[in-house]
Amino acid sequence: MSLSPEGFTGEIVALAKLQAKPGCEEKLIEHCVAINKIANSDDEPGCLTYRVVQSGSHVVVFEKYKDQVALKQHLETQAFKDFATAAGDILVEKPAVTFYEELF
Repeated sequence: MSLSPEGFTGEIVALAKLQAKPGCEEKLIEHCVAINKIANSDDEPGCLTYRVVQSGSHVVVFEKYKDQVALKQHLETQAFKDFATAAGDILVEKPAVTFYEELF
């Protein structure tokens, strides 16, 4: 587990844990849906999977990227930028994101 994918040479798995502020759960899911629409399209071929699970106000996003270039492209999408801009208003705290390098 790492707080940064720096130095990873293979496929990258990112695990993001989010908690919505009370009453903001729907808005958080709307952002996840918008990101998912791009991540799982031909617009983002380096994103191998983007999955979202929810329990109450808690959301976990499981993401897998071909490499660091693909992860960087994901972070530069308009949908992700829109989420990043709104995050302070809809999340209890900053997302807890950890990175893993896939071994096999």
